[in-house]
Amino acid sequence: KGGKGGKGGKQKKGESGDGKPPPGVAKKPKLSKAERRALQEKQRAEKEARKAASATGSGKRVKGGEAAPKSPALRASASMEKAAPGQVSRTIVPRDKQVPLFSHLPQYERESSLSQNVGFAHNEPVHPAILRVGLKYGEGSIVGGNARCVAMLTAFKAFIADYASPPAKALKVDLDKRLRSQIEFLTKCRPHSVSMGNAIRHVRSVISHIPLGWSDEQAKEEITFRIDRYVEERIRVADDAIVNAMVGDSDDAPRKIVNGDVILTYGRSHVVEMALRAAHERGIVFRVIVADARPRMEGKELLRRLERAGVACSYVLLNAVSYVMKDVTKVVSGAAAMLSNGALVSRVGTAVVAMVANAYNKPFLVCCETYKFSSKVQLDAVCQNELGDPDDLVSTTLGSGGGSAAGRAREAW
Repeated sequence: KGGKGGKGGKQKKGESGDGKPPPGVAKKPKLSKAERRALQEKQRAEKEARKAASATGSGKRVKGGEAAPKSPALRASASMEKAAPGQVSRTIVPRDKQVPLFSHLPQYERESSLSQNVGFAHNEPVHPAILRVGLKYGEGSIVGGNARCVAMLTAFKAFIADYASPPAKALKVDLDKRLRSQIEFLTKCRPHSVSMGNAIRHVRSVISHIPLGWSDEQAKEEITFRIDRYVEERIRVADDAIVNAMVGDSDDAPRKIVNGDVILTYGRSHVVEMALRAAHERGIVFRVIVADARPRMEGKELLRRLERAGVACSYVLLNAVSYVMKDVTKVVSGAAAMLSNGALVSRVGTAVVAMVANAYNKPFLVCCETYKFSSKVQLDAVCQNELGDPDDLVSTTLGSGGGSAAGRAREAW
């Protein structure tokens, strides 16, 4: 106690033992609160000016021979992610181009080449059948929950048929590991739907229950059989059951579609198309109004198919649904998923059709297979949406196909 430098023998830097500045060092003047704030603002402005100068001079070299860093917006719009083998190469969307309402969703990223870094050797991580399906997912050639799920399971069968387990590993362990890389590639091409997720879990469950003593041929035959049975029972038989419920399996059976009905449907659903064509084949006299919306305009394909089958049809856009709803007797819709709280997940615009039908007191019927049921609960309407290519909205004339190759292919019919 009483040591040099005050209590505890410590002294501050730049001070003498008595707490005063050393001789020859000027004491800093005290600043008021306003003056300190002005000084901080000046320093902050100088820092921002230095950052802007470094961004504009990105072409110049700095110490060490490296280029000066670009601004985040320029770096995001100009850079391409280096994709590893079996992955897709994407362009990052600048943050200043994102819509605030959808900023919490996975942003659309335009692929430079889905197969740029994927080889075709026997030891490559991505199977050719999986690669073919993934490319069709990415360009929009395969759309619809049932079509995407059946295409994925068919590709899985081709992958399993060409698989050979290593000598020192169990088939169900190594095959599940290899299958995960195939699923990852498909997800990078396009996020999988609820129905595809349920089908993937089924296939992996079948693989995990393969006995250890089985040979490769026995295991592959069993897995292929179970996949075929899944497609037959959960998709095809389910669609037939829905069609029978809509039109009746006999003349005396109750039916949802009766003579004189005016049915409104939105977009294109495979099971709805089957029900409408079956009702026409059974001799039921009714009329169909196909509502559609950009950018995919899927209702055009449904309209073309129904006209070929001889069904009386009309075609309107989504903004005219409230005008034609007064003449409608039933609204029939497909589904991408049915959640555990009763919420329906379908293509964008279905909620508008449902609310207009509710305002006019019209029944809204949903055709959904049980393999699309999910245990998830969704309370917000915009939380699992998939953002598409904004270039598809550029063109407003028929036949130009929008700004992307997928849009031109969709309108080529």
